[in-house]
Amino acid sequence: MVYLRGSVRVGISGASCDRFFNLCANRGILLWNVACVREHYECSLSVKDFRRVRPLARKSKTRIRILEKKGLGFFLFRHRKRKLLPAGILFGAFLMVSLSFFVWDIQIEGNERFTEDVIFEFLKENGVYFGTPGARVDCQGLADAMRRQFPDLTWVSVEISGTQLQINVRENTASQESSEEAAVPSDLVADCDGVIESIITRQGVPLVEAGSVVKKGDVLVSGTMEILNDSLETAGYQYCAADADIRIRTSYAYYDSFPMVYEEKIYTGRRQTSYGIRIGQKSVSLPVPDTEYENEDILTSEKKLRLSGNFYLPVSLVTYVRREYQIQIKNYSQEEAEALAMERFQKKLEIFKEKGLQIFENNVKINADAKTCVTAGTLTVIQDAGERVERTRAE
Repeated sequence: MVYLRGSVRVGISGASCDRFFNLCANRGILLWNVACVREHYECSLSVKDFRRVRPLARKSKTRIRILEKKGLGFFLFRHRKRKLLPAGILFGAFLMVSLSFFVWDIQIEGNERFTEDVIFEFLKENGVYFGTPGARVDCQGLADAMRRQFPDLTWVSVEISGTQLQINVRENTASQESSEEAAVPSDLVADCDGVIESIITRQGVPLVEAGSVVKKGDVLVSGTMEILNDSLETAGYQYCAADADIRIRTSYAYYDSFPMVYEEKIYTGRRQTSYGIRIGQKSVSLPVPDTEYENEDILTSEKKLRLSGNFYLPVSLVTYVRREYQIQIKNYSQEEAEALAMERFQKKLEIFKEKGLQIFENNVKINADAKTCVTAGTLTVIQDAGERVERTRAE
C-alpha cells in the first residue's frame, strides 16, 4: 500500500531538528527509518505528509532535501517514455485476472483407500482437470457423483477457493453390508482350516461350537431354518442371511529369505543441480553443463507458484538434483542378518495386527549361514471367520 501511494526519503539538517520532530509528532505525521547520518538526519515519509512538513521546516528553521523517491507513481513517471512498459503492465494485470477464473491446483485430503491417481482419473472423466474454468465446476454435483462412484465415501466436500479446487473426503472404515446383500439368504462358511475359538450367532442356525475342528468350506452358520409342525416333523423352511461373530484359530506358514551379500550405495558428495519450468503438463529444463556419473540418483522437487493464499498459477519451478554414488559389496554379519530378519518379520506381524489377527503362537525361527538368511516357521493366529455364500433354497 505504501508503494502504491508513494514515499520519499529526505535529509533534515539545521540547528533545531529536535523541534522539527516534535512538531511532526504533534501533527500526527508518521516518520519511519529515522537515522542520524553524520551532521544530519534521514527519514522516510509518505508523499502526502511531505507536503505537510514544509511549513514545519520553515517554522523550526530546518532544511529538507529529497534523497530518494519510491512508489508506483514515481516509477511510471521515470519510465513515461517507454511506451511498452505500461502496455506490459496492463497485459500482466489482464493475464492475472484471466488466470483467476481457472482451476490451477487440486488438493485432495482424507483419502487413504482411494489413491489420488484414481480420484484424478474420475475428475478427468467428469471434465475437471488443471485449467478447467471455475464456473464450469459444479461443486455439489461433483460431490454427489463422487459418492455414487465411490460408495465407501461417507462424506465428500468440494469447494473452489481462489484458483484451487479443494476436495475433502471421509472414508467408511467399517465393513458394512448393504441392505440388499443382507436380505439374500446365505450361509457363513469357513474360509480356512482351524479350530473355532468362539461363536456368537445373531441370525441363522449355528452348526459348530467353540472347540469344533473345521475345514475350509464347512458351513458354520446355516441360513436355512426348519419349520416344525406339532408332530415335530419338518413342515417347511425359512431362509435368512446368516449373521454371527466367529473367531477361529488357524495357522499360517511364514517364509522369508535374503542373501548375506548385498550392495550398498556410497555417496561421493558430488552432485549437480539443475532447474526447469513446468507449464501445465509440459516441462522445460534449463540447459546446464552435463556431467557424466557412472551411478546416480535423481531427486525431483516441484513448487507451484502462487500470488497469494489460494491463488495458484499454472507454472511450477522444478529442481533436479543428481547425486553420484558408488556401489560397494558388503556382507551381513550374523547379528546384522538376524536383526534385519527380525525387522522384516515384525513388519509382517504389524500387517497381521492391522487386519485384526491376534497372534496365538509363534514358531518362527531365524537361521543364517554364509550365503543366505532364512526366516521360516508357522504362526498360529486367532482371526475372524465366516465367508458369506448364497444359500440354495431347499425344495
